[in-house]
Amino acid sequence: MTGKECFVAGSSLLMFVFSLLVIATAGFFAGWPIQSGYICLTLLFTAVYTVAVVRHYHPGEARREILMMVGKNLLVCGLLVGAFTLISGLFYDVSYDGQVYHQEAVVQLAEGWNPLTDYMTKNRSNPAMLLNHYAKGPWIYGAALYKTTGHIEQSKAFNWVLMAAGFFLTLAALRDLRRLGRKNAVWLSLIMALNPVTVYQLFSFYIDGQLASLLLCLLALGRLLWTGGDRFAAATMAMVLVLLVNIKFTGVVYGAVAMAMLLGWALLLRRDLVRLLLPATVVGMLVGVLFAGFNPYVTNTVGFGHPFYPLYGRSGATMDIMTTNSPEPFLQMNALEKLAVATFSQSANKVGSEGLPVLKWPFSLSGKELEVFLLGADIRLAGFGPWFSGAVVLALGVVGLGLADRRKRPLTANAATMPGTTLPPDRASVYRGLGVVLCVLLSGLVNPESWWARYSPQYWLVPILLAVLAMAEGGRRLRGLGYALVLVLTVNVMLVATTYVFGNAVASLSFDQGIAEMKETPLTVAVAFREFPARRVILTEKGIEYIRLRPLPELLDIPYADDLAWKQLLQNEAAAQATQERRRRNPLMPAGWSVADQPEEVYFYEVDMRVFLDNCLWAAHLAAGLSEPEH
Repeated sequence: MTGKECFVAGSSLLMFVFSLLVIATAGFFAGWPIQSGYICLTLLFTAVYTVAVVRHYHPGEARREILMMVGKNLLVCGLLVGAFTLISGLFYDVSYDGQVYHQEAVVQLAEGWNPLTDYMTKNRSNPAMLLNHYAKGPWIYGAALYKTTGHIEQSKAFNWVLMAAGFFLTLAALRDLRRLGRKNAVWLSLIMALNPVTVYQLFSFYIDGQLASLLLCLLALGRLLWTGGDRFAAATMAMVLVLLVNIKFTGVVYGAVAMAMLLGWALLLRRDLVRLLLPATVVGMLVGVLFAGFNPYVTNTVGFGHPFYPLYGRSGATMDIMTTNSPEPFLQMNALEKLAVATFSQSANKVGSEGLPVLKWPFSLSGKELEVFLLGADIRLAGFGPWFSGAVVLALGVVGLGLADRRKRPLTANAATMPGTTLPPDRASVYRGLGVVLCVLLSGLVNPESWWARYSPQYWLVPILLAVLAMAEGGRRLRGLGYALVLVLTVNVMLVATTYVFGNAVASLSFDQGIAEMKETPLTVAVAFREFPARRVILTEKGIEYIRLRPLPELLDIPYADDLAWKQLLQNEAAAQATQERRRRNPLMPAGWSVADQPEEVYFYEVDMRVFLDNCLWAAHLAAGLSEPEH
């Protein structure tokens, strides 16, 4: 694929997601819940947009050729979206937050919840505060896909779609680096897109992987604009900003910081770009915050005094999510100390006094480290993989060797990146590249909790950008070190990806086995969903009739199904609800009649959803030769 074809593919995928979000939001303003027909409208808008982009880049082509190119692009994008949807449906989300509130939000939206007119109550959904006040972008387009396919797990496909968009746009941005070569451009683009945070959230409803992919899109579009971009690149940047600010609160901050840096560079070196960047920034941020993000940003500000409520806002009404989620020593460290310790520690996912960081030598590896990536989604320490610390060491070597080489002899110039400076071409390209790396670092440091990989996923790009600079602009030794750096990052991604896919495959097989047992039992299925109410839709999808047990306080405090007290409580609750159902169907039953008094008539297949899911985690760890899941 040419650079333009890569841009069209990436931009079309983003248009698919963007238009789905905008159409659903417009429906909310009109008072309509999410409709299954939104996908068809989105496909139409994406096709029209693709025609416009292709015609713009091929103004002299005949109509037949234009249609052929449009058809090829739409076929590629359609096959990718279809494949991603099917793959996502093969794996169950077994992550905690993914099931507790992300999946619950998708289900509520698909079932008719309009967040602009309907304030969710705790009686309807236990995580109502998060559903009401958090950004809703991934939930909205996930719900639209779920509404269309009828399979909740397939709505995770957007993790893959945005990752693919990041790959195509990055490839388009790197294709003009002549010394890099086509194969190296594909290799580097793939490693950038396969951010470990993105990889170990692919099969979950977590949304930080989407944040990572959109930040990569923003970086790639910045380079495309700098090297000759046009209004379609600027329009795509505006789409990325709309999506970015509606991923999560940090998306607003990262988007604003990135665009401020890019505009600052343009004012200093390329003032002709301001006419494209400024409208893209203003339109993207305003549409993202005031329209697509009306809830939560406007509603939070008006009702609770801060757009990022409940993390900030009125005193006494906010919640602290970091104290209980941080390793105990981190509570006494500053942001840079936490980042350094987390980077050079063993990969781990424990908190409090159990989460003491264990420093390790770069390039060392243990089975204990890989264990945390079996089910992934929320790795706290060394969340970019077990060899990322080694990659950081090599990246520092690239900087040192590059500076030493620059003093000895000039580096090869790349004329496409030189305009707008009085520096010699070789010096300008290197300094500009180092400036981009520094900007990526600084963009993460605006978040005081950037030690947590999923909170600042852009750090993954820092060593890769240095490798790109070395391979495209360096001498023989520097290029060799750049190749070594990319090879290390490739091995790192493979370690994370293979471990994660294996763990989730085993957990999903265990999940399917449990579902099959529920479906085949002749007994009445009684389910205590606990904090996983969204899991009810899986039972409905599989055609399982069940009694939903109320969330008794006593039930929540007893952890395991083999506990006699738990089983007795569950039996009593199941009997009470079965009796109530019998009375509803037959009002003439004697007043004192109860299912509990008729044991020969009704027996129960009791399911504690928390235990059910824990068994899936245990299955993955046992298959990997481990004895205990790490939470």
